[in-house]
Amino acid sequence: MKRDKEIDIARGIGTLLVTLGHSMYINKYFKEWIYSFHMPLFFFISGYLFNYDKYKDNYKLFLKKKIKSFIIPYILLALFIWFILFLFDYKFILTEEAKNRFIGIFIGFRLSKYYFCLWFVLVLFFIENIFYFLIKYLKRYLYCIAIFMFTISYFEFKYINGFIYSIDLIPISLFFFITGYLFKRDFYKFSCKINKYLKLCLSFIFLVIGYCFAHLNSVYHGLINIYDCNIGNPIYYFVAAFSGVFCVYLFSYGIRKCNILEDLGKNTLIIYAFQNPIVFPIAYYFIDCLSLHSKNINFLISIILALPLLRLIAYLIDKYIPVMSGKSK
Repeated sequence: MKRDKEIDIARGIGTLLVTLGHSMYINKYFKEWIYSFHMPLFFFISGYLFNYDKYKDNYKLFLKKKIKSFIIPYILLALFIWFILFLFDYKFILTEEAKNRFIGIFIGFRLSKYYFCLWFVLVLFFIENIFYFLIKYLKRYLYCIAIFMFTISYFEFKYINGFIYSIDLIPISLFFFITGYLFKRDFYKFSCKINKYLKLCLSFIFLVIGYCFAHLNSVYHGLINIYDCNIGNPIYYFVAAFSGVFCVYLFSYGIRKCNILEDLGKNTLIIYAFQNPIVFPIAYYFIDCLSLHSKNINFLISIILALPLLRLIAYLIDKYIPVMSGKSK
């Protein structure tokens, strides 16, 4: 099947925004906007790309594919990164933190000391398997299920903060996954009829709306982030999240081609995996050596240093250990 370049661009924008958002020097207001929709965007895109017909008569093959795409890369990447941290500091392996992080690889208890990295990979594995059966047996009720998932997420977050394998995030993630699938199924043909210049104008309008609601939500509820089980006001969150999603979607289909963003979109997993534990600490070390006092300049330098290094890591893994990124040679 022909690869959708526009969706690669959208995923590339999401990858870039995640990287920007993880820099410790990012502007507060920019971070509020990014965090209001960056993970909903990835789940939306995953639902958009979901292909049930390919596996509808063979769940065993579907499960095998998802284990290869999610579980094996998750375990290999987490162990590899944990080992690299040991190489940077041989005393690391003797610490309580190292032991807890190692345990965290296998139980993934987010928001506790028993967590390491890549929570969203586990969540994607679970929701794709759940959605397979929703499509098979409850296809006509997907809109109702999506509304139900969003509703229970709001109440769930009041009482649950983190759980093993991040299963507490399944409802909110499944909500965005289902909406991505439904948008592709029911509105894709309509969206294709929109002139590319109108798409870019609408993208800007959604950007403004999303930023306003993200900031308003953050003013009253702090930084909005589903990782922390914080969506704040559900109406503000809903508007900000989908404004961000459609801002990126319309912009991607408006420009239609951008090799750099397409490339980032094809290497999302590796770029996400290595930036916080490995690459940004290296960038911060060089920034500290420069002793600059401008947060904006430090932010720019951290991104300029991080992105090429992350892309190099992705290239090396794709070339020599593709199984780590869920790909085949």
